[in-house]
Parts: sequence; structure tokens; C-alpha cells
Amino acid sequence: MIGSIKKLESSEKAMLRLCFIIVIVAVFMGVRLPGIFFSVTNFKSMLFQIPEFGLFALAMAMSMLTGGSDLSIVGTANLTAIILGSMLHRFYIPQMTGTKELLLVLCAFVLGIVIGGVAGLINGLLISFINVPPILATLGTMSFYGGIGIVITKGSALYDFPETIRKIGNGYLLHIIPVPAIIFVIVVLVMAFIIQKANFGLKLYMLGTNRKAYEFSGLDSARMLIGSYCISGILAAIAGFIILARTNTANADYGSTYIMQSILVCVLGGINPKGGEGKVTGILLATLTIQMLSSGLNMMNVNSYFKQFVYGSLLILMIIVNTWSEIKKGK
Repeated sequence: MIGSIKKLESSEKAMLRLCFIIVIVAVFMGVRLPGIFFSVTNFKSMLFQIPEFGLFALAMAMSMLTGGSDLSIVGTANLTAIILGSMLHRFYIPQMTGTKELLLVLCAFVLGIVIGGVAGLINGLLISFINVPPILATLGTMSFYGGIGIVITKGSALYDFPETIRKIGNGYLLHIIPVPAIIFVIVVLVMAFIIQKANFGLKLYMLGTNRKAYEFSGLDSARMLIGSYCISGILAAIAGFIILARTNTANADYGSTYIMQSILVCVLGGINPKGGEGKVTGILLATLTIQMLSSGLNMMNVNSYFKQFVYGSLLILMIIVNTWSEIKKGK
């Protein structure tokens, strides 16, 4: 009970800290970029970009809640996009009607979920049954999935996919809300239920808090680890599908910065790297924070190297703040 209260207090502090950071970033960007940052065009642009690394952050959070990490999420996403792109090139013909084309795209989406689940299953098996440390297991599969993608594409990019795909990645619902943002909101709601309301989420927190106690309770930690990494792979695959649809391309080296950004979002959103603590709400707010920062830096024509410096500095700062808070709580 006391542990639950402490976690609740920690989550509330993380939410307050995030709200404070959002206000600071918004005020700074509003003053630095008057009339540009707070514009409909910029908000629409952010809504197209948020789903990609927001999904990667959710995927990373699934592994971090167990006390692990998943460095293979970008490799899984790229491999999914490449396989789906190859499938669309093989089976799509210009004479297809709208219904048949939509059915083909839906089949591709389902196939992508299967690919992500299998990629996550491999990670889970390596970690739970062979006892490979998560960081090493997923580092290996990251290179493995990337290598498969390079073999399939022979190092070049796939492009030019059916119109339905482009509409999913760049279209609007009612000419207002970007379709990728709608997909992201649906996934967030599903994940919020799974993690914060369902029995699966309760077991996930228990496993991340104390694995030995979890096992002594008669629960199967291996099955739970496999399940969490499978979900992580599925989320990464959905991100890969959105990337394929939005950019109209698929290649093996896309999104190299997303891994660090997803870890930053998780830490900023209150996910404890040691496991057992964090909420989807925090991930959502942290994703918004990083996207606002990224969009503002792009508008100020800041080069990618300095952006990496900013993200890295912010990550180190958040780790120090969280560690200091834990030390104070222990005292």
C-alpha cells in the first residue's frame, strides 16, 4: 500500500514537472518565433510527426516497465516497412479498384502487426529463456533486423506505393485531423487500458518492481516478459507502417535518432528505467513536449548535431533529477 502511494506521488510529480516544462517551452518558442510557432500550419505539422516517435516511446516504455529496454524498435519498424513495401510492389496493380486496393492495404497492416509480434517474440525469448540481458539482446536483434532489411532492399530505398497508403500517411479526417494522429490516439487509449486498467498492467508493474517476488508469488515471469516485448514489437511495427505511409518510402536506416528520443520521452514522462513505475499519460505529455521542442528548433534552423546535444543534455538532466528524487525518497 505504501509503495503504491509513493508511486502515485512520483507520478503526480512527474506530471507537474512535465506541465511546467511544456509551459516553459511554449513561452520560449512563442517569444522566439512570434506568429509562427503558434500557427495552424505548425500544429498540423506536429500532429503528423508526433505519432511516429510517440509510438516508439510507447514501445520503449513496455520494455522499461519490466526493468529492461528495447533497442530494436527502430530496426523492427524499418524491417516492417520494407517487407510491407515489397508486398505492395508485388501484389499491387494499377487496375485495382478502390475496394481491392483498400483490402490490400489492410492485409499489409495485419501482416505488419504479425511481423512486429514475431520480432518482439524473438526478443522476449532471448531475454526470458536464454537470460540474455535486455540491452544486449535487443542490440543484437537491432543489427539483425537492420541486416535483413538491407539484404531485401540491397541497400536502396523502396518507394512509390498505392494512393491509399499515401492518404493514410498524409490525409485528414474531415479535412482537419491528420489520419496518423487518429491512429496514434487509438493506440494510446488501448495502451492506457492495458497498462493502467487491465490485469496485464498490474502484473507488469509487479514484475518491474520485484521480479523475484513476482516469481515467488507463483506467476510466470517468462510469459510476462515475452508478452511485453511482443507488444513493444507490435507498437514499433505500427510506427513502421505510419512511416511507410507518410514518407512513401521504406529503407533500412530511417530514424536513427528515434531510439534516444524514445528513451528521453520515457524518462521525461516518469517511466522508471528500473521498472515498475510510469503511466501512458506521462508518455503522451512528454511526447508533446519533445515535439514542441523539436519543431521550434527546426524553425530556428538549428542543425541536427546541436539538436542531439540538446536531447542528450536533457536526458542526462532528467536522469540526475530522478536519481536525486529517489535518494531523497529513500532517506
